[in-house]
Amino acid sequence: MKPLKLSVSGVRGIIGQAITPELVIDFASAFGTRLAAGPIVVGRDSRNSSPMISAGVVSALLATGHDVIDLGLCPTPVIEFQVKRQKAAGAVSITGGHNPASWNALNFINGQGTYLNEFQGQELLDLYHLNCFQPVFFKKTPGVIRELNPEEPYFDWLLSRLNLPAIKQAHFKVVADPVNG
Repeated sequence: MKPLKLSVSGVRGIIGQAITPELVIDFASAFGTRLAAGPIVVGRDSRNSSPMISAGVVSALLATGHDVIDLGLCPTPVIEFQVKRQKAAGAVSITGGHNPASWNALNFINGQGTYLNEFQGQELLDLYHLNCFQPVFFKKTPGVIRELNPEEPYFDWLLSRLNLPAIKQAHFKVVADPVNG
């Protein structure tokens, strides 16, 4: 079995070996338990395993009482942008990034729209290892899902901050979005 990779940005590994439905649900439950009240944004990449992982993440977050804003298929910068725009408690970005197609990951994002810091990441890991989750099934109604098409507001915001004439005049061949960079 391939090991689970833990980092500041989250957990990653090979689907069916390190990344299992149980692990996805437990990490998402720990994340929902850790966060303050408020909705949680969820978005994913186009990997074959991402819809399955997203379903587990959304279910676990709902069970901890959070509303979920489901962005569906979208890039991580859009997810981070929507955390701030929606005044969300945090987000989960489901993306394997640069890893092979057999891999995927849960990237956890705080309420400021950035990856968890070392302290926040350690808190999440502790809750996961202690199996210390806060389901709300019998205490109150679980959260609700709201779907959102997030790209247009993100691109409007991004374009409003760019000096397009200067970029055109420079004749760049590539322009990159550095994701919070």
